[in-house]
Amino acid sequence: MAIEEIKGIPRIVKHYFELAVLQKLEKALKCKEIWVEGAYRYRDPDQDLPQDWPEKRLIYYAKHQIPQRSEDFVDPIREELTAALEKANDFFGQKQDVYIYHPGNGEKGFFRIPKIAPGPDHPILREIKQIVLDRWGILELVDILLEADRQVDFSQFFYSTAQRQVLGPSEIR
Repeated sequence: MAIEEIKGIPRIVKHYFELAVLQKLEKALKCKEIWVEGAYRYRDPDQDLPQDWPEKRLIYYAKHQIPQRSEDFVDPIREELTAALEKANDFFGQKQDVYIYHPGNGEKGFFRIPKIAPGPDHPILREIKQIVLDRWGILELVDILLEADRQVDFSQFFYSTAQRQVLGPSEIR
């Protein structure tokens, strides 16, 4: 709680508010609602736009194949999401064992999906497992992946979903 009583006097615990302000600051920096002077990553968003933006805006739209009206951009996405939601609704509507339940009679609902019983192992899998076990013994998956990466360097195709890459190739490997 953000308020505590000390000697019968209610006082505000400033650490909660400081944390809330820092969280809001982080979000605002990431969205470039605010920026830090001299910082490259959190610089002024107006500097990201070409300097001739007002005059050549339509040319830039055409070059990057961006619609001029926001509705032309958003409407197809909205239709796609609506169709996906309707498809999910139809799918879950047919399933009697899948339902939404509300723990503690709260507003937030969770999907209740029964555990899926494992199917039988394919006969060839047992044979492959036995051959691998006979040839190499028990191996850790990490060791197998490391060796495969050393031979074909597949980790070069790993990339971050963040705005910038923090880890180097050796750290990723």
